[in-house]
Amino acid sequence: MPMRSATGHVRVLSGIDIALWDLAGKILNVPVSKLLGGNFREEIRSTPTAATPGLLEQGRMARPG
Repeated sequence: MPMRSATGHVRVLSGIDIALWDLAGKILNVPVSKLLGGNFREEIRSTPTAATPGLLEQGRMARPG
């Protein structure tokens, strides 16, 4: 199936790029996140939404704070 736009080429190149980072991480026995500069944050703050009722009460999500 031929690619009809530059979007297809970008997707292919992105996939190759990700595969090469993954391969480098495996060879060096280091997580890819470390190769790319390490963690950006230690935690991500999240809050419940209307789509997640009851999670705080069930203990499946910690209170922000």
